[in-house]
Order: sequence, then structure tokens, then C-alpha cells
Amino acid sequence: MALRLVLHRPEWFGGAIAYGCRIPNKQRVLARYRDLQGKRILIGTGSRDRVSPPTSAIHLGRLLHSTGMDVAMRIRRAGHELPTESLGDINQWMMDGIYAANEA
Repeated sequence: MALRLVLHRPEWFGGAIAYGCRIPNKQRVLARYRDLQGKRILIGTGSRDRVSPPTSAIHLGRLLHSTGMDVAMRIRRAGHELPTESLGDINQWMMDGIYAANEA
């Protein structure tokens, strides 16, 4: 849902965290690519996720990177659940964004 929101209204958000998400419609992503430039996104998935496999997450990351988004990706040993270790990834990603904003 977070990814859908940032794609629909990129002017409202600085970025999004998308764990176990499906690849959105390519035309939807590319339709507002200028508005997505510089936005941050953290994409996460499990190495054994059958709903959103790592290959799909990698494809999504490449697509979003092509729009100019700042893409970070984390693949954890898990299925479609959010493993506890991912909370550290999310925390670090958020702190990096706060630090970068303060440096600007």
C-alpha cells in the first residue's frame, strides 16, 4: 500500500518502505517518473517468499531506480512474513534518511 501511495501522490511523500509487495503497473510507475526522482524507497522480501519472490523485488527495484528513485533493497532468509531482523533494516534506512536531510 505504501508503494501505491507514493506512486499515486509522490508530491506528498519523501519515500516509502515496501516489504513483500507486488510489482505495480509499469505505466503507472513511469507516468510520473519526474515526480519520483530523488524519492527514497526500501524494498524488502524474503528469500523464500512465494507471493513476492526476490526476482520480482529485484525487477521492481530496477524499475524504480530507472525513474531516479534512491532504491535500497534487503533480502532476508524468510518467507512472506516480516522477519524481526528487517526491523533493524527499516530503522537504519529511516535514520540514514533523517541524517541525510539534516546534512542538506
